[in-house]
Amino acid sequence: VGVSFSVLDQITAAAADYPDQQFLLIDTSAENPTENLTAAVFKEYEATYLTGVEAGLLTQSGDVGVVASLDTPFLHRWVDPFFEGAKSVKPDVKTAVQYVGGDNPFGDQARAKAQAQILADGGADYVQAAASGGNLGVFEAASENGFKAFGVDTNQCLDSPGNVVDNAIKRVDVAVVNSVGDILDGKTGGFTAYGLAEGGVGLTGLEDGVADSECLIADHPDVIEKVAAVRDQIVSGEIVVQDPLTAG
Repeated sequence: VGVSFSVLDQITAAAADYPDQQFLLIDTSAENPTENLTAAVFKEYEATYLTGVEAGLLTQSGDVGVVASLDTPFLHRWVDPFFEGAKSVKPDVKTAVQYVGGDNPFGDQARAKAQAQILADGGADYVQAAASGGNLGVFEAASENGFKAFGVDTNQCLDSPGNVVDNAIKRVDVAVVNSVGDILDGKTGGFTAYGLAEGGVGLTGLEDGVADSECLIADHPDVIEKVAAVRDQIVSGEIVVQDPLTAG
């Protein structure tokens, strides 16, 4: 089992070299996989749409933003859907994005903080943090500038209590358990995309125990109710969130 794009080349090569061994990639997939290489990817954009809905419902300034590591199609999964979600409930909302860049785009807290401060200076009162290890810099800027942030992948409300509204969660555990089960059942090769319907992504605010999560969304049960309704519409197919990675 290999997790993330950082091991894509190694796992792909190993699968080609050892055709009798089964391999599993989590959170990435090979362009031309062998039959013994299975992949599990995520529809992160569905969860990010929901944090955008929250931002649109909560914003007082009418201005929201995103701090992302790089300007790449994959990372736009945390940018474009956030803005679309916000616009779905507040059509006139203003949006802006800042990219960390530099030599360490996925871990530079200082640069991420600086980008978040630019958004705050521009009027954003809710900011999606999509800067990986740099997210702590965004949260620090939030505590100093009075805006609120959203985390990703895990419950980052615990990292900065009082500053994080909610999180676009990625359930790697669900993907691993289901994918290993499929492989043991003989269903190998190809890839499965885990979204809201599959339980592969979600929000901390929509999970049990949100009252103890340290997430600010717990103070807004009315917003949670509205976001839960939007989630159900996505699961049913009534709302289709476009994947920025495959958009034309």
